Amino acid sequence: MSVEVSKNLVFEYFAGKTSAIQNRLILDWLLLSENHEQYYEWLVEWEKLYPKCSPELDIHLEKYIQYMNQEVESYPVDVTGTEPINKLLVMRPISAWLAAASVILLVGVISLFYKDNIQFKSYTTTYNETKRINLSDGSSVMLNSNTNLRVPRFGFGKSSRRVRLIGEANFNVTHTVSNQTFIVEAEEGLEVVVLGTEFTVNSRKHGSKVVLNKGKVQLKYGKNSAKKELYLKPGELVTVDNSGKANLRKTDNTEMHKGWANHRYTFDGTTLHELVFLFEDNYGIKLIIKDQNLVDMALYGSFQADSAEALIEALSESSNLVYSKTDNVITLDSSN
Repeated sequence: MSVEVSKNLVFEYFAGKTSAIQNRLILDWLLLSENHEQYYEWLVEWEKLYPKCSPELDIHLEKYIQYMNQEVESYPVDVTGTEPINKLLVMRPISAWLAAASVILLVGVISLFYKDNIQFKSYTTTYNETKRINLSDGSSVMLNSNTNLRVPRFGFGKSSRRVRLIGEANFNVTHTVSNQTFIVEAEEGLEVVVLGTEFTVNSRKHGSKVVLNKGKVQLKYGKNSAKKELYLKPGELVTVDNSGKANLRKTDNTEMHKGWANHRYTFDGTTLHELVFLFEDNYGIKLIIKDQNLVDMALYGSFQADSAEALIEALSESSNLVYSKTDNVITLDSSN
């Protein structure tokens, strides 16, 4: 038998004004996974209506724990095993104050600790993993290793198209009839603003990089009142360091900057110092350059590599270098 609840009833539940029977109805409704999205959407709406709600969580939590620690009769068990009982549906009689305490505790904990999980969907990759994401507005995103993309759970493509990126990703953004902008928020206050285009963003703790393949991109960087703007044209690349300094230049091959999607790495004057960041970001491996005279050594060439070991092997052979690996540490040195 299907269970139906109204938004008004759920709002009463959030406010701690529902009866034990109504609480049971709502919990039965929540057992169905298809109702979770609706529940989260109503919770976000309720929070916006009552942003100043600050329940006394410590007091209610203490009362709740005291109650749960009381001795009670065991749950009924079907010894035949033919009718397993879902303990979530077995509820002890509870007083009105406990119902209110439980609801306030639930809403308060969700609001304080899981607010981002309710309002946003997060797509993540681990080390040496890539993943393609198709967004609801028709745009697609390819995530590089060790990356997190956060997308609004509600209203994306309607009220706004704003996402948050930590890591590296290639975006293929669909142009909308309403000319709605697509905004990528990155590290250190960096924002990439587009209408419909293809570009790559690398946003790591040591700095950011944006490469434009097609279309037009507006870049906002810096913090607060010191924010600056610049525009990129196809074939241009801009790097922004942690101090907020931007460096704009042309690149002859924009495809090389997203080659990681196919495990291909192209180096055109990349230094060994920059290689240290690549191994840390993409593989979670610490790269140690034993001879400091090699730090500014430039690397050239294109290499297909499905692992850190395969990449360092190819680089060492082409650059007259030697390496050793212990656990998650690779030491690189001159062969002389």
